Amino acid sequence: MAASIKTAWTAFEQGDAEKAESLFQTLTSNPNGTTFPWTQQGLFFLRLDRYQEAAASLQQAVERDPANPAPLFFLALAQELAGERENFWATLAKLAELSPHHQGRTSLKLLAELRGGDPLPLLRQFGFGPRDGVERPKFSQRVAASMGRGKPEWLPSELSSSDYLLGPILVEVETRLHALEVPKLEHHPPLLPEDLDSLKPVKRKFREEIANFGNSVRAGNALKKGRGLLEKAWAISDPEEQKKPLQEAVKYLRAARKTDPHAFRVSYHLAEAYILMSKNEAGKPYHRFRLLQAQTSCLASANNEGLNPYLLFYLAYIQHLLGRPKLAIEYYQAATDRFEKLPEAHYGRGQCHLLLGDATTARRLFLKAVNSDLALARERLDLFARILSEKGPDAFGAPLPTMTPEPPPTPEPVDPPTETALDEAAPE
Repeated sequence: MAASIKTAWTAFEQGDAEKAESLFQTLTSNPNGTTFPWTQQGLFFLRLDRYQEAAASLQQAVERDPANPAPLFFLALAQELAGERENFWATLAKLAELSPHHQGRTSLKLLAELRGGDPLPLLRQFGFGPRDGVERPKFSQRVAASMGRGKPEWLPSELSSSDYLLGPILVEVETRLHALEVPKLEHHPPLLPEDLDSLKPVKRKFREEIANFGNSVRAGNALKKGRGLLEKAWAISDPEEQKKPLQEAVKYLRAARKTDPHAFRVSYHLAEAYILMSKNEAGKPYHRFRLLQAQTSCLASANNEGLNPYLLFYLAYIQHLLGRPKLAIEYYQAATDRFEKLPEAHYGRGQCHLLLGDATTARRLFLKAVNSDLALARERLDLFARILSEKGPDAFGAPLPTMTPEPPPTPEPVDPPTETALDEAAPE
């Protein structure tokens, strides 16, 4: 097979990085070759986190076509990721001179400031965090800058959508932000059978259904009210305003479950309510007790109605926030195996890999998520900017937690507490 850019990337996508590297080496062996193979080789090395080699290839591309801004952009990125800060700023200056209206320059600056500096002014320029005191160019000015006229400062402040740049930005943000949300990691045994398909819902017999008909009707009325209040609570962004409908929702849902524990999805909706109640002040761990309530409700829902992708996602999310990344990864994966289009599950799995020290896999999963739903990235960047603005950089002093060594197996597994047992111990 003749070497080509397409065959090299195909080999990489099929998991044969060694073959891809050999093909890129062949493509760049021509001393009179064009800039394109060198640029592609540089991007290939960026994918492998081999930043110095990426910078060397991209430097070759720049030398072959100094008037092309694309290799300069990626060269600056590779230099920053390689820790070559002086070279980064020099290349960025060349990019500004060559292409004053290049919209990726501000995103490159943001990455550099995240890795060592003050990122808040740039985050606010992109529209993240508090909006006060940020001057916005007029519409006509933004249009003129986009067309290459007017001041570069008038350019629309849009974060770069380049995977090569957005991925490292998200890793830098999550490394700081997620350390606040999940400060401690722990091991935990599986909550579900190894073969998830073996978990079958427990169904009542026909006579039991008839005997419980009256209870089912009464439970259904309470369940309908509780579900409506829960939907109302989900739509409220202010935590204080959310409390009343959320507490009322839980009251009705508990009443429905007490009347008929097998009422359709009553435990599922209780799990949703407890997850919502577990939210704490921004940048702080979630309330552990509420998460445990949500966990037992998820397991009860699995026993009553069986597993579905969203239930598995909730169960993974709970394990994630409890500091159990290994178990969370297993259930996030199970959720996306059943329904691929769950960007929140891909992003959560990326956060778990980051907690376990695997930034490369984390970056890949972050990008997989935000390519489906960019709002996920924007929400996290906005939260990061708000905490940074309110509390300063010292708020992010804690490193990501580390996982302790795997403990010896427990001789006798302990059954988790029931839904009602946890509810009776619940704080008001």
